[in-house]
Amino acid sequence: MKTLFKTSIIVMMLCVSTSCKHETPKIDKKTFIDLTLTQEKILSASNSFGLDLFQDLVDSAKASENIFISPLSVSLALTMTYNGAASQTAIDMQKTLGYEGMSTSDINQSSKDLINSILNLDSKVVFEIANSIWYRNTFPIKSNFLSINKDYFNAEVQPADFNSQETVSLMNSWASNKTHDKINQIITQIDPMAVMYLMNAIYFKGNWKYRFETKNTTKEPFHLTDGNTFSTDFMVQQDTFRYLSNNLLTAVELPYGDGGFSMVIMLPQTGKTYKDLMQNLKAGNWSKWNNQMNSANIQIHLPKFKFKYEKLLNKNLTRLGMGIAFDDKRADFSGISNASQLFISMVFHKSFVEVNEEGTEAAAVTIVGISYTSIGNPPSYKIINVNKPFLFAIKENTANSLLFVGLVQKPVVE
Repeated sequence: MKTLFKTSIIVMMLCVSTSCKHETPKIDKKTFIDLTLTQEKILSASNSFGLDLFQDLVDSAKASENIFISPLSVSLALTMTYNGAASQTAIDMQKTLGYEGMSTSDINQSSKDLINSILNLDSKVVFEIANSIWYRNTFPIKSNFLSINKDYFNAEVQPADFNSQETVSLMNSWASNKTHDKINQIITQIDPMAVMYLMNAIYFKGNWKYRFETKNTTKEPFHLTDGNTFSTDFMVQQDTFRYLSNNLLTAVELPYGDGGFSMVIMLPQTGKTYKDLMQNLKAGNWSKWNNQMNSANIQIHLPKFKFKYEKLLNKNLTRLGMGIAFDDKRADFSGISNASQLFISMVFHKSFVEVNEEGTEAAAVTIVGISYTSIGNPPSYKIINVNKPFLFAIKENTANSLLFVGLVQKPVVE
């Protein structure tokens, strides 16, 4: 049952829905996104990819293991990386991410517009997205790759000394800052063969639109998959919520803030298990179930929970179809650099979630590592460090006409 709760949270950042509470609901245009056809495709692709990834993680999960991921975080980090892919690598990544039939420019522009729409969806909910690219400062990176990710994903670009432990500290500080200290470490050391890390961070904090009263929280038994039970804190609330019940599951939607974000609880019917739900939890069914929900007077008993999750996603993403991107001999990331054979060395995901009487706090960081093969070592470069007084000139190149000339003894910014 615990895993079911995580299933619902996967898509809560992308689910735009409303809730009723006795009074006639008033539609607030701020809590709805008017999607273009391409944006709808991007959203559908993100949902499909996320559910496929979640399915693979559940299939390989240990007994009683809690799982919590942000498909949006993984998708954004990989989409930034996709901008540097070429040939079969690009084709396989496009298919895995659900972007088939879409141009790269449409993917980038629609992703940017969709993200901006979600960020401004609900003034009562804190929802933040941040992207960054860290690359070895002696390795030649194509400026177009960096520009695209700056322009469309608002990525912070950081050339850095990959031989310094300080860079590890800076990357971890970035992750901690962007997740409000919920994820303090995303990397422990830099691979000697690494030339780039692409990072995405997502933070969410929303209070329930209709809060659970602490005085109603009681100890109740929770039934484990092995047949055992244990007593834990259950929050209790009775109100009007959107609800669905069929022969597979019972679903209840709990809105946050002004209703722009929601959590959907999905509970298997008697005789069913979360595995039965997982077999049917596809993008089409997810959309259908949400559309079939109607308002009903519900008393819900929801256990409180708080945990962290982390997972190296290389094997999962390989099984989903983008194995070539991890192949150090066949991967093609020439859109990032031509200096060496590049490949994805790791996709690591770390997350945090807490659900209590007030609401939900969640955070996730995804880091994609790009490395080069030992066969194609990058050439050595002469480093010019302009760290003392210097002269400079500006000239017209047709006739080498000197337009400006100067001396810099103290490079201040006034």
